[in-house]
Amino acid sequence: INAEYMGVALIAEGVAGKQTTRFVYRLVPCSTVCRAYHPALQKAAEETWEAFQRSSGAVNKNSKFSVSIKATNNTGIKSASDELQGSVAAFITTSCPGMVLDCDTPDITLYIWVLKALAFVGVAAGSTKYKDFNLKALAKIGSSEGGEDDEDEENEEDEEDDDEDGDEEN
Repeated sequence: INAEYMGVALIAEGVAGKQTTRFVYRLVPCSTVCRAYHPALQKAAEETWEAFQRSSGAVNKNSKFSVSIKATNNTGIKSASDELQGSVAAFITTSCPGMVLDCDTPDITLYIWVLKALAFVGVAAGSTKYKDFNLKALAKIGSSEGGEDDEDEENEEDEEDDDEDGDEEN
């Protein structure tokens, strides 16, 4: 598998089970940047998928895939996201016969992130395994049952008990 497409997965693998950053919340796989209008997004998504398919050994005929579109501050793409998602999914199923669209547990996800007038397109395998590259969720994986959250809740309960005791004395 090409390192360009595995970069986010390798970082996510290293983060799993430990808190490593305070300010980065989510990693976004991105291999193409284009303007945020429908024809350019369609072309960029197709080119990105074809490049991933050529360079990756992870694409097999029986894989499940999904197309994830997230738009921020762009009402044109928000309103046309279903149409774009359908056309990209149709392209993938025709270019890779046997692949099935499965939005719940995909093996491969094609991401389209739109931020104002720019769009970021990327492909990643194992997005469900890595919690859609959400670093906070990955940090919770592998932590023990008696983690920090449980200790904080116990400390809060002890403080409440102390406050109640203090009220009774007054």
